[in-house]
Amino acid sequence: MKERKIYLYSGFERLWHWLQAGFIIMLLLTGFEVHGVFKIFGFEEAHQLHIIFAWSLIVLTVISICWHVWTGNWKQYLPTFRKDKLLPMIRFYIWGIFRGEPHPGHRTKEEKLNPLQRIVYFGILFFLIPYQIVTGLLYYYFPHWAKWGFVRIFGHTVKFVAVLHTIGAFLFLAYVIGHIYLSTTGETFFSYIWSMITGWEKVSEEE
Repeated sequence: MKERKIYLYSGFERLWHWLQAGFIIMLLLTGFEVHGVFKIFGFEEAHQLHIIFAWSLIVLTVISICWHVWTGNWKQYLPTFRKDKLLPMIRFYIWGIFRGEPHPGHRTKEEKLNPLQRIVYFGILFFLIPYQIVTGLLYYYFPHWAKWGFVRIFGHTVKFVAVLHTIGAFLFLAYVIGHIYLSTTGETFFSYIWSMITGWEKVSEEE
C-alpha cells in the first residue's frame, strides 16, 4: 500500500506537547522528592522547582486553552462512544497490537485522535489537569485558608488536600508511563515521537 506524508501537528501543538510533558515530568520528580521518595535536587530546591514548574504549567494551560478555543481544535478531544469505532480500538490495544495487526484507526488533520485517545485526553485536559491545579493551589495557599473561610470546608489541616494532590500525581504517573509506551508502537520505535518533533506523519493512501 502506498504511503504519503501529511503535516499533522502544527508548531504550537508540538511546542505545547513537549513543554507540557517536560513540566509534568519535572513536577512528578520534584513532588515525589518533597515526599521523600528519592533525592535528586535536595528538599529545598525540589520545593522551589515544584512551585516554578507548577506556575509554568498553569500559564501554559491558560495559553493552550485560548489557542484551542480560537482555532476550534478543542473539538478534537470530544469523546465518541460509537461501538463501531471504539470496540475495534479496544480489541487492538488488548489483543491486536501484540499480533502485529494493522491499526484500525485512520488519522487525518481533522481527526488526529482515535476514540480511546479522545476519552483519555479529554479526561486529562478537562479533569485531571484542572483537578491537580486546584488541589495544588489549595495546598500552596494554605496559610490563607482561615482568611478565605476554607477552614470550614477542609478544617485546620492541609493533610486532606495533600492526599488529594498526591492521588492526582499517581494518576499522572500512570498516564506518562502508558503514553511513553504507546508512543513506541508506531511503524518504527521512534516514528510517533519523530512525528511530534517534525509535525509530519506517514499515512497510507487509503487514509
